[in-house]
Amino acid sequence: MTTPNDPGNNIPPGGGYPQDGGAYQGAIYGGYPGASPAPAKNAIAPWALGVSIFAIVLCWVPLLNWLLALAGIVLGIIGIVKAGKINLPKNGKGMSIAAVILSVVAIVLSVVLSVFVLKVAEDFVGEENIQKINECNQLPTAEERDECLDRVGTEIYEEKSSEIDNEEKSSEINN
Repeated sequence: MTTPNDPGNNIPPGGGYPQDGGAYQGAIYGGYPGASPAPAKNAIAPWALGVSIFAIVLCWVPLLNWLLALAGIVLGIIGIVKAGKINLPKNGKGMSIAAVILSVVAIVLSVVLSVFVLKVAEDFVGEENIQKINECNQLPTAEERDECLDRVGTEIYEEKSSEIDNEEKSSEINN
């Protein structure tokens, strides 16, 4: 049997292994460093740009365009403010500014397109027919307005159809 102080004995002096829960008292090993927080990211900027591009594409649909463009402006401004709080080269500020600019352009395009369409429609229908339509819209009941508008619409259709037929006949004669 071995004695406790025998150099060949692997039992530490003091009567056995440490009783403090088995914690190793030796060198402390460095573990993996703590996870660094994810870099700040401006997730609003791409959304703002996407909505603004969609507003440009749909500039021929006035109400939908205006709602999308307004959303693009609001998201773009939020993206610009958020980009100011992020200290990274790619903070989304440029994308947010582009979104605001595109949204404003979408609204302007929509207004210009609406005015153009109204002008073309007015030229096609004629000023006297527009007066008839306005008179129909001033009638007191919806039934009277609908009946009047149907009558005026039929008159305009017949008038324009006969004009087109006359133009076709004259072009056939000239050829």
